[in-house]
Amino acid sequence: MHEGNNVYSIASIIVLGSKIVKSKLVEPIKLLEKDEETINILEKFKKENDHSDCDVVAEEKTILRPPNVKAKGKTNARLTSNLEKRKMKAKKSFKEPPNYQRPVFL
Repeated sequence: MHEGNNVYSIASIIVLGSKIVKSKLVEPIKLLEKDEETINILEKFKKENDHSDCDVVAEEKTILRPPNVKAKGKTNARLTSNLEKRKMKAKKSFKEPPNYQRPVFL
């Protein structure tokens, strides 16, 4: 497998190299598919890993996305800069004294 990866990584430098390696790999695959020992081992492997003999009926269920819940304390308002926060704080903290009359200019 390591040697196969090395060959393919070198061949993948150019498109023609990839095509050559793919076409050459078809021949050994066909030879292995005809080999009786390989066929027996593959069948044995499939039987060991086959879990279809269970009495469980496999049904595909659709999985729905959970509803989006807004986190506590999180608002949809835009983020405000530090400068804006200071201005708003200054406006809120300024209170006119009681019975204060603004001067009228003529």
